[in-house]
Amino acid sequence: MSEILPNNWIKTTVGEVSNRITKGSTPTSYGFSYKKDGIKFIKTENVDQNGNIHNIKTYIDEETNKFLKRSILKKNDILFSIAGTIGRVGIVKENDLPANTNQALAIIRSSWDLIDVRYLFYLLRSNYAQRQASGSIVGVGRANVSLTNISDFKIPLPPLPEQHHIVAKIEELFTRLDAGIDALKQVQAQLQRNRQSVLIAAVEDLIIEERREQNND
Repeated sequence: MSEILPNNWIKTTVGEVSNRITKGSTPTSYGFSYKKDGIKFIKTENVDQNGNIHNIKTYIDEETNKFLKRSILKKNDILFSIAGTIGRVGIVKENDLPANTNQALAIIRSSWDLIDVRYLFYLLRSNYAQRQASGSIVGVGRANVSLTNISDFKIPLPPLPEQHHIVAKIEELFTRLDAGIDALKQVQAQLQRNRQSVLIAAVEDLIIEERREQNND
């Protein structure tokens, strides 16, 4: 990304637009145990490539959640994976709550009156931010990025209305892309059906021809 920004944009950092950047802990390290149901305990593998949170299999109880109060999640928190798999990004939605998380996911929280949560989400998924994450990796056996590194990520910040416009344009393009992928899948399915029809017809023609030759003999 060019360092030359439009006149009404500013250069800033993730830390400067955030109210809080933190991470969670492992409950078993403090003598707590996981449960079969209760409060969702989100891990990196629960965040998909589109930023959605799903397939939760680990839960904690209310006592554990209160003890791990630093990492109690709120709506619009951004999650950024900082251990093992680096750079996976998610957004916490209302239906994901109540939830908590561990030390492999950084929690980025803002009042969102300065920055559109989805603008920051898409920016953190971009090559511009992902390169900064890759350049901050330390560790030999298990890669990790520190919360300080996350805070220091440089980001371009346009005025809020422009952020909204950028987000709308990105999501419009994604919608078109999804529609194109669906159309392609339909074409592929039709081609497969056509191929099967051609194959069946060819086999039937060969059988008929074989019978004719046998009759002529």
